[in-house]
Amino acid sequence: MFKQLITKPEEIEQIKSKVDEIAGVLKQDQYISSEDNSLMIGRSGIALFFFYYSKLADDQSSSDLGFDIISKIFDQLSLRNIHHSFSEGLAGIGWTLEHLIRNDFIEFEDEQGLADLDACLFKVMKETMRQGNYDLLHGAIGHGVFLLSGFKRTGNTHYLTSLIDELENISVTDENEGAKWLSHISSEGKIYEVNLGMAHGMASIIAFLAELHLNHINQEHLLHLLKSAVRYVLKYRQDPDKYLSFFPNSIHNGTPAKSRLAWCYGDLGIAIALLKAGKTLNDQNISDLALDILIHASHRRDPENNFVWDAGLCHGTAGIAHIFNRIYQQTKIEELKDAAVYWTGQTLEMSKFKDGLAGYKSYRLPKNGSWENEAGLLEGIAGIGLSLLSMISDIKPKWDQCMLIG
Repeated sequence: MFKQLITKPEEIEQIKSKVDEIAGVLKQDQYISSEDNSLMIGRSGIALFFFYYSKLADDQSSSDLGFDIISKIFDQLSLRNIHHSFSEGLAGIGWTLEHLIRNDFIEFEDEQGLADLDACLFKVMKETMRQGNYDLLHGAIGHGVFLLSGFKRTGNTHYLTSLIDELENISVTDENEGAKWLSHISSEGKIYEVNLGMAHGMASIIAFLAELHLNHINQEHLLHLLKSAVRYVLKYRQDPDKYLSFFPNSIHNGTPAKSRLAWCYGDLGIAIALLKAGKTLNDQNISDLALDILIHASHRRDPENNFVWDAGLCHGTAGIAHIFNRIYQQTKIEELKDAAVYWTGQTLEMSKFKDGLAGYKSYRLPKNGSWENEAGLLEGIAGIGLSLLSMISDIKPKWDQCMLIG
């Protein structure tokens, strides 16, 4: 059962005031009428915020606004001439609709339309996998997350089973080392051998396979692949006392290195994946390691030393706070609760820009312009608002299933 984490009246009021401010900004026409309909950046993620906000604020007008945004998105939608990724395209838009239907935010009776969308994205997913692109945000795992959200529809079990087969086909497997997937992500022109993170790497594969098993899809074949993937990741466990983190961001020439504290890269995303794998495989050692990682991470409080520059869900304070809150709700480990409260406080302090959205800006590397206003779910104020909402509400934040957290 999900319980409100923060209970002191003055702290609740401070957080609610900030969420109200975020809602006020997002109600501006430039955001609700944006031409970007995507989940992670655009209007679908903003609509998601309004539906959850309406429950906390008991504000029917916010729910109506969310419904109006979704209606306009689908009035304009064409299965052709649109980006198909989970982050920026059709898969994420479809996931948003499916999520709102399954959680009784909206009614939708066009099952054939959803089935057509399934078939369209299955074809895209197959082609994406042929290119070796398994990425959660930009590749086939993201398509799979959408298909899993509607797995009870005819055909989706077959689609998802095919994805498991394709994942196995493109894996590089060694009997002793385990299974790995080569990364398409580069840094400063260097291609990493393997990305371990949740946004683009091994953690997302492990978490996704565990979710498939939970839904009784291709269990025996899937378990072998899942065990092999976990074995590979565990091979690169390092001494956190020496490197700050249990795992590096990525594997490049086998060199240990500290990783950031974030959902997208590093220990938090890997721990979420291992926690899901431990439960799926009924392996207490894996589950215990995942909790050890999270407890260690809960004591990493220096933003600069942990590469925490802004407040967004992807790699900022709100995302860190939300992960600790979510795992605390499952485990009742007090250190995780303390970390969630701490990073929520840091999130409020990040609202410091006079020209920011509700005071927030998203950090970019200096070569890319340093700071930008972002309204969306992944790096902007819609996601920050959803994280803050989860601290002062008993409403289970199932929206985080799009990030393979919940």
